[in-house]
Amino acid sequence: MLHGKDHQARSMNNLNRPGNSYQLPNNNYFYGLNEDRETSDRRLFGEYYDVFKAVARSSEHNDEIVRDYARFGWGNATPIPHEIIPNLPNGSVRLSNITHELTNVFLHHTRTEGTEVPFVLLGYAEKGTNHIVLDDFEEDYDKCRSKLDRTSANNDSIFRNEEKMDRMIEIVEANSRRGNPIVCLGHTHPAVTQFHRTTDLGDLYQLMEVDNDEEPRTLGSYMRRCSGCPNLQFLQGTIIVNGDVNFMFYDKNYQEFFKIPSVRGAYGQRIPSYSLRTPQPHEVREPQLISIIPRNVIS
Repeated sequence: MLHGKDHQARSMNNLNRPGNSYQLPNNNYFYGLNEDRETSDRRLFGEYYDVFKAVARSSEHNDEIVRDYARFGWGNATPIPHEIIPNLPNGSVRLSNITHELTNVFLHHTRTEGTEVPFVLLGYAEKGTNHIVLDDFEEDYDKCRSKLDRTSANNDSIFRNEEKMDRMIEIVEANSRRGNPIVCLGHTHPAVTQFHRTTDLGDLYQLMEVDNDEEPRTLGSYMRRCSGCPNLQFLQGTIIVNGDVNFMFYDKNYQEFFKIPSVRGAYGQRIPSYSLRTPQPHEVREPQLISIIPRNVIS
């Protein structure tokens, strides 16, 4: 199964934070109240507090910059800079010709129409490694194309389709004989905000919740039960308008996030990933993020 821990040094790409003038002391740092850090963080992040804590843990507590973004009040659209998320140790993703072609189709749509497109990629991790192969997919592009908008991509039209779900269950079961089955929840990011080039709290919340063992009705629990594959794991995939194809993994055992910047095509050609720099809070002149609807999946 995929795992985010090994005993080698982890690759970290910390953001430089030059002279952030609005960074306040630990106490009273946001609401002006005399409260401890945890209480302030819970107030600041609300239902996304657990996501924030996982990000803080993942980034070896390089988390003050996330608080800086959260103070703008963008809720689930609060950006999480990929630079502070560690790489999955020895991790890689290889796309088959058909899945690579699919990403290019959705990239073209996102560039020309400026809307998000949801999709699902399926594959497996080679046994005992963090090497992932994604060679199948499900989508609802033709039927939902007229309903796509600039601010959200909802996978429900895929997962609530009984025929599509049955097919995905069969693929997961077949992939369990090739390795450890993987399901990747994907969507595109058009350039409609200043932070389209990275992930956000809503994206990471979806990745955590889909695999929440405490909720028996989550998509993860349902697909494991129906496929008979307890080792099924999930990724999140994001196609950025510049052509980056980004993948994120949540290791629920260690409650940490990991990105997978090594992405290649069927013939070993490099596919760009995480190549864009995330704007820092002090560089934001006009915070104008659109209110984004959470990307819910079946639960």
